[in-house]
Amino acid sequence: MKKNSGFTLIELMIVIAILGILAALAIPAYQDYLAKSRVTAAFHEISEGIASYEINANHNYQMVNSAEDISLQSSTQFCRISVSPPNVSGVASKAISCILKNKNALGSAAEIYFSREANGHFSCQTIDIPEKYKPISCN
Repeated sequence: MKKNSGFTLIELMIVIAILGILAALAIPAYQDYLAKSRVTAAFHEISEGIASYEINANHNYQMVNSAEDISLQSSTQFCRISVSPPNVSGVASKAISCILKNKNALGSAAEIYFSREANGHFSCQTIDIPEKYKPISCN
């Protein structure tokens, strides 16, 4: 008798089931990783403008009206960036703001922004971004 070599149908079905289980576990983890990386990239894109914003705010409040005024692009791969000047006391509730694009796994109004206090300190805040995706320094 000749011995048949190869896989039986049952063995192939078991391998396919195992691959399906692994994919079911890996895909959500990958989507979480992508969402967190988008938020982190957006955070870094707007944080690059803080020093320039502060210099402009200390010298002339009217000069800070657009992203280009603080050497940022108004639109990037991850963000639509907007800038608002501080009021006469030096406060800006959304000094530098990024409305996120590609909001997979994020809220529909996902936004990350820096607020400027009267003493010149900046604080990071978010809107409609789940806690697990926020950068550590954001509320």
